[in-house]
Amino acid sequence: MEGGKEARYVAFLQQFTRTTKIMVLTNGTKSSNIQVNNNRVSIQNLEITSKDAAEYLLQMAPEDRLQAVTRIFEVGTYCLQRTQNSQDLDFVKRQIQALLADVAAVVGAVPQTVEAELIKKIGASDGQVLAPIQAQVKLTSTVIKNQLDDVKNLIARDIDPFKESSIIGSAI
Repeated sequence: MEGGKEARYVAFLQQFTRTTKIMVLTNGTKSSNIQVNNNRVSIQNLEITSKDAAEYLLQMAPEDRLQAVTRIFEVGTYCLQRTQNSQDLDFVKRQIQALLADVAAVVGAVPQTVEAELIKKIGASDGQVLAPIQAQVKLTSTVIKNQLDDVKNLIARDIDPFKESSIIGSAI
């Protein structure tokens, strides 16, 4: 389908969902009669009250209306699925970022704790015995911070669903 035609369908669907009342009527009462089987949806006695939908479909030849309604349904389903997937990925991304922040806070406290405990046990503040240990603690702290930053960058670069260059973005 052409890009312009697809954009018109999407614009119609956005307006349609804001202004549409769907009623399924059976013997004058509201009743749902929707059947779903594998790749087929059957809706009997469906009445859609929407000025926009009526105007949109009136622009088409009667023989093209069934195909147009089917395409509207397909595009709407596609948009809803993408929106749900995007929301799910955003939730996962927020959870991972929260976990990384927690890990960074805990890991960030380890070097100071180790250093304080060593000072208590060795009993020297900046003596020759403590200097190599302090250097190793600082190096470890730096390495851990760098690795956490790398993980954050990986998530931002390769898992962001809104970036087409990311793995997830290119998949959806």
